Amino acid sequence: ATPKQKEAHIDIADWIIFQIREGKVMSTANHLVEAERILQRMIEKNPVLQKLIDDLDLVLVGASPIGNDDEKTP
Repeated sequence: ATPKQKEAHIDIADWIIFQIREGKVMSTANHLVEAERILQRMIEKNPVLQKLIDDLDLVLVGASPIGNDDEKTP
């Protein structure tokens, strides 16, 4: 933090909120909501996935693309 930010009592939480508002950082809550939607669609296509998640006590932490057309897979 800059001396001015310290004087204004701006802490890391304030900085993170500012970054989210500016669109520089994705809100974790929004990211998880999207991840939950993706997971729900996967479970609708293959209901056994829910059993696997339950049996292994898996927890959803997020979702991201695995790759794109530009990347070469091994």
